[in-house]
Amino acid sequence: FAFSWDTVEPTEYGLVYNSLTKDIDTTTVYDGGRHFIWLAHSFITFPAILQTIEFSDSLTAKAPMLRSRTKEGLALGLSLSFQYELERNKVGQLYAVNNLMYEATFIRIARDVILQAAGSYDASKYWEQRKAIADDMERLLDTALSQAFAHVRHLQLLRIE
Repeated sequence: FAFSWDTVEPTEYGLVYNSLTKDIDTTTVYDGGRHFIWLAHSFITFPAILQTIEFSDSLTAKAPMLRSRTKEGLALGLSLSFQYELERNKVGQLYAVNNLMYEATFIRIARDVILQAAGSYDASKYWEQRKAIADDMERLLDTALSQAFAHVRHLQLLRIE
């Protein structure tokens, strides 16, 4: 009976994993706390707080700087980061589609969306309207990631080359 309990940290969501049948209940998402989940069960956890993905040459970045071309065809290097959060009620669907490798999917989606958007601006606009470009990229990325069960809350253009 004592082994029938498990915890989810306050900053996480949890799905129940049955180690006997190797099944995961993707229909019920648990919030932080101590939960009765039966013997031979445990939680697979997902972050419930904002997570950051950075594209740059930094050692802590999760992906390299993005390289593209401006609308005029000039070479463009973009370092940026964005913060996303998972949709609580869709964590089960996220797991069913991506297992625990969802962040690699988010990086691929972000790379595609940002590179496509980057080519639609003139070079001078990156310095004249940096905030407006970042806001536009954030909106486009949020739309794309919402199809993958996450939402973008912030996006920062860190460096433009």
